[in-house]
This record gives sequence, C-alpha cells and structure tokens, in this order.
Amino acid sequence: MAEISEEIISSELLRKKRRVQFNAPSASTDDTITLGDYTTVHGCCLMKEDGTSVACTISGNVITITGSASSEDLYGFAIVS
Repeated sequence: MAEISEEIISSELLRKKRRVQFNAPSASTDDTITLGDYTTVHGCCLMKEDGTSVACTISGNVITITGSASSEDLYGFAIVS
C-alpha cells in the first residue's frame, strides 16, 4: 500500500462544492490518494486509460483504490468541499 500523490488537472466551483479532475500515476490496488486541498470527498469516479472503471472507497479526503489496478495511471473526477 502506498500514498499516491495526485495532480489536480482542473477545479470548478459548483455552488458550495467543487468538482476536481485529477490523475494518480502508477497506482495499484490498496493505494490511497489524498486530496489534501480539501476536507471531504463527497463522490469519486476512478478509471484507467482505456476507460475501464476502478472501484474505490472514500473516507474524508482519502480515496482508497479497491478495484483491480497494478502500477497504472488512473484518472478521476471527484466532488469535494
């Protein structure tokens, strides 16, 4: 398990929440992604380069990869505050 540093690609204000787009390079199952600029992730979608979705769980501002991934570049969208 490793902490993956995310790269925020874009951020857009939606009323009181924000939508962010990010990538997580070389991510694997059980790795975590912390969106450190935010306190809460309200929802998240992770996918591989080929568009295949990757399951994840959320706790606060930490996303844990639970689906199948093995040192792959993942891309994600999240609703945060």
